[in-house]
Amino acid sequence: MRKRIFLIALTFAIFIGSQLLCACGEEEMGEEIWSYSINSPIYASPAISGDRVVVASLDGKILCFNTEDGSINWQYEIQGKIKASPLIEGSAVYIASMNGKLYCLSLESGEKLWEYETSSPIVSSPAFCDGKIFFATTDGVLYAISTGGDFIWSKEVSGSLVSTPAIEDRKLIIGSLSGYIYCIDASNGEELWNFEAQAPIIAGVAIDNDGYVYVGTSVGKVYCLELNDGDKMWDFLAGSEISSPPSLSNGIVFIPSSGGTLYALSSSDGRLLWTYEAKGTALSSPSPTDGYLYFGDSSGNIYCLDIDNGDEEWIVEENSPILSSPSLKGDKLFVGTTGGKFYCIGANSSDCNWPTFRGNKARTGREP
Repeated sequence: MRKRIFLIALTFAIFIGSQLLCACGEEEMGEEIWSYSINSPIYASPAISGDRVVVASLDGKILCFNTEDGSINWQYEIQGKIKASPLIEGSAVYIASMNGKLYCLSLESGEKLWEYETSSPIVSSPAFCDGKIFFATTDGVLYAISTGGDFIWSKEVSGSLVSTPAIEDRKLIIGSLSGYIYCIDASNGEELWNFEAQAPIIAGVAIDNDGYVYVGTSVGKVYCLELNDGDKMWDFLAGSEISSPPSLSNGIVFIPSSGGTLYALSSSDGRLLWTYEAKGTALSSPSPTDGYLYFGDSSGNIYCLDIDNGDEEWIVEENSPILSSPSLKGDKLFVGTTGGKFYCIGANSSDCNWPTFRGNKARTGREP
């Protein structure tokens, strides 16, 4: 009898212990692991490489943290504001500034390796493809330079450029404030085609593996175009301005709107799959990965949704707006606020792999 009671008690204890372990694991999702106050607004999304995460603040500070404990590896400061997200390629970090310069720093030490100067501010993020760095200036000029800082080509288009370029199949796609979407040959800067969207384009585009381009405009119109020739496949009218770039995952296009609605559309025909109404407005570009979708809003909320149906997994409420896109790697989410706080937060999956703004170095809006 005593043996039976002991076995029942042991079984019960094991069951309770397993439930506690599960509960502890769930509590870690969305919880702060570490944070750091930069004391300047953070509009740029962080970039992760190995155990290092690099973030830039509006006042020109660039910091490299250890992803595990938040200790600072190095810090570098420039004389210029930064809204663009860093790009890490190999052992170098590339940072664009509103002072019109592109900086190249050592990922190991933060030492400045070189800088490239233009005549106009750079507010969008640089992209990398085929050994070249691509970036755009507000006076409507696209640049391609080598990873050593040497000029390769430049191309002037109609309208100011504030969106980030995206590259696929050696085709660079970018939208302008004049309402045109341009396709530029990434090897030589020649224009291949353009599409008139009839409204300013503030946010970058997304490009999928099947050769389709997805772009939103300031009047809420979303277009799907063929990468090769710019022909329109379908369009969708959202309820408000698209001020953050769309993202892609498994045949779904995620469209963040400035009105606070997140739209999930079928990439094949533009059919609406589901919507989610955030608590705030001005949603950041979402980071979809491993069954979940992460983004922030202007009220300071960080969201984790089920990627298939938009069901809410958890929300973290911070005290200042979040306009940068979260970066994720492993079981950690990294994001900055306009209040100058940089956070490392527990994420839902050990398979998370969205280590930079727009997912990969070519800024196509999909996972690496």
